[in-house]
Amino acid sequence: MSKVREFVYTKANGDTSERVVFTLNPVSEMLFGIDLTEFSEDDRILYIDALEELDTLISGAIIDLGLNSQYRNFKESGIEYTDV
Repeated sequence: MSKVREFVYTKANGDTSERVVFTLNPVSEMLFGIDLTEFSEDDRILYIDALEELDTLISGAIIDLGLNSQYRNFKESGIEYTDV
């Protein structure tokens, strides 16, 4: 499934807008992450360092693209998908 989703969004005040969003985290009430529990403390340190470096690279690339002010949150109850 594409990470790009198209939908009509209705805010709590009733305002609606058509949106096209590159999904970073699907709508969910669950915490989504990489579970490092099963690894040794030494391995966790290596993984955490690498993941933090990736996060910095991704954040920097988003800024370089000029998209750093485009982060949005959409409540699932206000979404009516138009791309299905």
